[in-house]
Amino acid sequence: MKDRVKNLVKFIIFATLVVLLVIQMTYLFRNTDRNSRQNVLGFYEEPEGSLDVVVVGGSSVYRYWSPMEAWKEFGITSYDYSVSAMGVSVVKTAVTDIRKHQPDAAIVVDGRAFFYAEDIEKTELGMSERNVLDSLDIGYDRLKAVNYLVSHSNLSREEKQSEYIDLIEYHDNYAALGDETHWKLSDNRVNGNIDGDSFFKGFALSGKQKSIEILKWEDALSGVTVADDAAGTAGTAGTDGTDGTEDASVYITPYYEELLEYASENNIKLFIVISPCGITPDQAKRIVKMQEMAASYNIPFANGVEDMEEMGIDPATDFYNLDHVNILGAEKYTTYLGDKLMAAFPSVTEKTEAVKKHWNETYEKYTEERAAVVIGGEQ
Repeated sequence: MKDRVKNLVKFIIFATLVVLLVIQMTYLFRNTDRNSRQNVLGFYEEPEGSLDVVVVGGSSVYRYWSPMEAWKEFGITSYDYSVSAMGVSVVKTAVTDIRKHQPDAAIVVDGRAFFYAEDIEKTELGMSERNVLDSLDIGYDRLKAVNYLVSHSNLSREEKQSEYIDLIEYHDNYAALGDETHWKLSDNRVNGNIDGDSFFKGFALSGKQKSIEILKWEDALSGVTVADDAAGTAGTAGTDGTDGTEDASVYITPYYEELLEYASENNIKLFIVISPCGITPDQAKRIVKMQEMAASYNIPFANGVEDMEEMGIDPATDFYNLDHVNILGAEKYTTYLGDKLMAAFPSVTEKTEAVKKHWNETYEKYTEERAAVVIGGEQ
C-alpha cells in the first residue's frame, strides 16, 4: 500500500513537472511581435481598475486611438488592446479578457473587421486569431476562447489541435531559444513598463504619409464605384455565408450580434466605432446595417467614415494608405472619438496621485517621441 502511494505521489510530481515544462516552453516559443502579443501583455501591466476606456481591434486601433492624446485632452486613461488584423472570431474573447482585468472600463470595439467580406465565412485559421489567443494565459479562460472559435469555424483537425495546444504550432521555433525577447516573455508577462520608442499604451506612432483618394460616404451609399486602388483594400462582397436568401451586400457575420447580445446581457459599457478608411459601396451598406443593429441594443455607434469631414481628417495629408492614418490623422480621430465617449459615458474615474504621476510622466515621454516623428514617406 505504501509503495502504491509513493508511486502515485511520484507520478503526480512527474506529471506536474511535465505540464509546467510544456506551459513554459509554450510561452517561450510563442510569437513576440510588438503589435500583437506584447500589446496584449502590456495591457496586463496596467493596475486593475485603473483604465476608463479600452479600445479593441486590429491596426485600425493601434494606428488610430492615441491614449496619451486622450489623457491630455480628456483626462481619460485608456489602452489599445489591439493586435495586427484582429479577426472577428476573437473580438468577444478580447472583451471577455478585458472585463477580468478592467471590469468597470468602457470598451470601444472598432467594427471594421465585421464588414470585411473575406471574414464573413471562416474557413481556415490565421494569425488574426492566433495573435489574441497566443497572448492568453494557458488555462480555463483560454480553453473557453478556443472552444468558442472552434464551434464557429470550419477548421481542420490539425488547426483545432494546434489551437488547443499551441506548442504544436510553434514547436520548431528553435530560434526562440537564443532570443532575449522570447526568454523575457517566457512567463507570458512583460514584467515592467513597455511604453517607449514608438509604442505608448498600445498605440503606434507613424509619420508615414501618402495622399490618397477615398470614396465619400454619400457616394458609397449611392453605389458609386472607383478604381480598385481608391476603393479600399477590404474587397467587395463575395461569399455571403448565407443560404442564398440574404443579400451578400448587407450580410453581417453572427459574431457581431453575439457581441452585442453579450454586452447587453452583462451591462457592459460598449461603444462601436468605424474608423476612417477606404470603403466600397457594399461595405457602406454593411456599416448602415451594423449601426441599425447596435441601435436595437441601445449601444452607441460612431461612423468615422461618414464623419471624416467633421473630425477634420484630410486624405491628402493624414493617411499613409487606404486603411491607416498617420499621427496627424490619429490625433484628429482621438479628439473626435474622445468627444463621443465623454458624451456616452461622462463619468471618468477619479485618479490617485500615483496614477496621475505615472500618466503625466508617460505623456512627457510620448511628447518627446512625438516631436521626433518626421511626416513623409509612403508605405
